[in-house]
Amino acid sequence: MSSEKFSGLWYGSLALVMASAITILFFPGLMSYDSFNQYSQVLGLIPVNSAHPPIMVYLWKILYEIIPSPGSLLLFHQAIYWSAVAILAWSLASNTILRLGIFFIVGLWPPLLVNSVHLWKDVGMFVTVLLAGATLLADYRRPSWIWMVVSAVAIFYALAVRHNAIIGVPFLALLWAHRLASRYPTAKKQVIALCLIAPVFTLSIYGLTKWIDGPSSNGGLNSIILFDLAAISVSKNADMFPNSESRSGTDFFQRLKGAFKPEVNSPVGPVLSNIDFGESLPVYWLHTIRNNLQTYLQHRYYVFSKMMWIRGPDPYYPYHPGIDQNEYGIKFSYLEQEKSWDWRWFFDTLSHLFIYKPILYLALSCILAIYSAFKLARDVRSFKWFATCTMSSSGIMMTISLFFLSPAADYRYAIWMITTTVLSLLLVIFLPNNEKTEQKENSYSL
Repeated sequence: MSSEKFSGLWYGSLALVMASAITILFFPGLMSYDSFNQYSQVLGLIPVNSAHPPIMVYLWKILYEIIPSPGSLLLFHQAIYWSAVAILAWSLASNTILRLGIFFIVGLWPPLLVNSVHLWKDVGMFVTVLLAGATLLADYRRPSWIWMVVSAVAIFYALAVRHNAIIGVPFLALLWAHRLASRYPTAKKQVIALCLIAPVFTLSIYGLTKWIDGPSSNGGLNSIILFDLAAISVSKNADMFPNSESRSGTDFFQRLKGAFKPEVNSPVGPVLSNIDFGESLPVYWLHTIRNNLQTYLQHRYYVFSKMMWIRGPDPYYPYHPGIDQNEYGIKFSYLEQEKSWDWRWFFDTLSHLFIYKPILYLALSCILAIYSAFKLARDVRSFKWFATCTMSSSGIMMTISLFFLSPAADYRYAIWMITTTVLSLLLVIFLPNNEKTEQKENSYSL
């Protein structure tokens, strides 16, 4: 066995140890209302639906057959997370000390680690984005079709498990296509292949995702629309929802004002749940925004600024504080209730660090995108700058979409951007510029 293969196995074993340790410590994982809603679908207590992407439920059902506990998903996420970190460390450095440094610094990086122990679809998304970036880097350093297959599956799952990932996935698909196109012998063929492969790959995985989703509802979009209309109504002190005349004389507006919270959409849900606003709600929403643009933008900026931690001394909902009370009697398996409060104190400490601020990563993403685009213009065949540019641009576009389409100011919505920023920064710092001497060109293998 070669020293590199032995080293790879050693880091794989280290990843297994860390994944097991974190799983045991937080088993079965931090669980919120969203977690239990999908877990109920796993148990068959409610029908599988597309309010949340059903692929996570299908996967969770399989994992539940192996380990009959919600914690089976925590173990799966941790295995992907630490495997991705191990692949990154193994691919970015050859020195053992440097590899270990990358492994533990990235793996224990507060925003990533804290979010990784939740049973959320956002976690499935970000760990597979991390895995996609790691395996594409591994393919660049040591080309293998195995890396390409794993990265393709990871990109697909990241898209399938989070509806709004369609904004960021095309950039990852472009990077995947770049690696595939590099198999062609001439620059001309590589450009043609890149232009063809990227859109075909994106459309293919998107089509597969929609097929898995089945007949979908507009529940996700409608919740955002109703949140915006509620914010405009409260600001204008008037019922700005469609068919308002049918509710005259009722206490609807007073109940709406009492329930409304500017950071999150869920409190107004019960007030609005039994009201039929008609099928043209999206059109009405756009019309209302046009007539109340300043109010709408003020509302959207407030949500965005809370999410990015621009506003206020504390981050908004940086993690879920434990396991919600539930009819299943699920509690931490290895963490006593008294001890869990110590971990909450620890998580509070981590989430108030400067490096936890999403706005820091957004600013860094913008700098990296501009700088890498400039470098790429001077060396169009550079994988380092192409990967940095696509990764950072992916995070920026996801964040821009959050300004308009976020249903709340939850920290977790920024995790894609934080992940791609970390990946981009690692590439800039550790990937050598002298690529010809570092890459084993034309040595493709299984």
